[in-house]
Amino acid sequence: MKWLIINSQWLEKTHSELFAHDTTLYKIGLTAKRILLQQKPISFEALKYALHKHPLLVDGLQYLENEGDIDKATALLIREDLRQVAIHRHIKVGSNLDMTDVKARKQYIETLNRLESEDVPEDLLQVSSFSDFKKHIEPEATTIDSGLPFLKETGADFKRGRLYNILAPSNEFKSGTLGSITRHQLAKGRNVLFFEMEGTDQENFNRIGHGLLKMTPYQYDRLTADELALRYSTMQLGNLETVWGKVIYVEDIVDTVNRLQEERGYEYDYIIIDYSAQVKLKASKKTNQQYQDDEEVFRQLKVAAISLQKVIISAVQANRSAYNRKKSIGRENAAASMGSVHSSDLMLSQRYSTNIPLNLKTAYRETEADEEPNDVKGLIKMEIIKKRKGTVKVGDKHYFLHLASGNIRAIDIDRDNIVDSALWDNLFLEEESE
Repeated sequence: MKWLIINSQWLEKTHSELFAHDTTLYKIGLTAKRILLQQKPISFEALKYALHKHPLLVDGLQYLENEGDIDKATALLIREDLRQVAIHRHIKVGSNLDMTDVKARKQYIETLNRLESEDVPEDLLQVSSFSDFKKHIEPEATTIDSGLPFLKETGADFKRGRLYNILAPSNEFKSGTLGSITRHQLAKGRNVLFFEMEGTDQENFNRIGHGLLKMTPYQYDRLTADELALRYSTMQLGNLETVWGKVIYVEDIVDTVNRLQEERGYEYDYIIIDYSAQVKLKASKKTNQQYQDDEEVFRQLKVAAISLQKVIISAVQANRSAYNRKKSIGRENAAASMGSVHSSDLMLSQRYSTNIPLNLKTAYRETEADEEPNDVKGLIKMEIIKKRKGTVKVGDKHYFLHLASGNIRAIDIDRDNIVDSALWDNLFLEEESE
């Protein structure tokens, strides 16, 4: 307990039940945690002041302070032994519980699951020496290109250990862009772990697949599993795994990635999260407002990118002020907080329009069966609203065609005979109908 008080970041991550066998230590630990929850530091003097109305606890603190010091390695061994003792003690308690009592059973299981989990504080500080000259030059291998042509060879293309975000209102093709990036990685033989939080694995595989084979959804759905296997056998693709469901905790992402890599026998290059709002904070404090949780989620996503040395990309829901199509989307439109902006190494805003110029418009198709893969379904505008490195500039705008295959194709204003780029930009500023 003395070591935990001195190293309070470990006390926050230590189960109080480890000291349930000693009432004095248990109460001292709870008091220290209450002070930490108020985001205030703890010390023996501070704890004596907080507990001055409880002489026995103050005496216990005095006893602890006079105890000999132990090193971190020994403290963590003791901590693990106490955790195992607490688990066995809790199991014995369970043998005397009425497990037909739903409330008692639920509480028992929750406590046991919590004791079984081993939580440790983040290692926030890293120390490097200037004389390690390899650290001065970024290795070329850190860049694993996004497939977005306007980032190629600019110094801003996607790199390992970086966090990237796409900001857009609802139904503005965020998932489409993430799908395009995924297809590019698979075609390059790279490995992707995709967190599909709004759909299912089948929906994600279908969306990625019909783009890879350059088919419309209707054409793709007509193929059998054997026919798909035959077609993909001629392509040397990377691997794609989809984690799907309603929510994932940001604290679990690193463990999930490491576990899947161990099971699959290969490393992921990209971690893609299709909707950041469904990434939650397990260790949320009751006093936290939503924006504080959001900031912490993005901070931990950035930490995960660095520790895993992966590219992490997520999509961010723009707030309601971004829904007026007469306004451009900027940094201030990041929903709930600026956490996504602060943590991002590059951030793109995105708009989608079906207001297609006549020279790019596809001939009328009566049914889905009549569609061709290169038919133009809509227009996409991407704007750089934050960047850390590279020759790209904040405010740069780039345009794409959304094809019926699900793929996107870059628009060249000169090549595609767009006389006035301002008129082109206005295609995305039309007001939505009520």
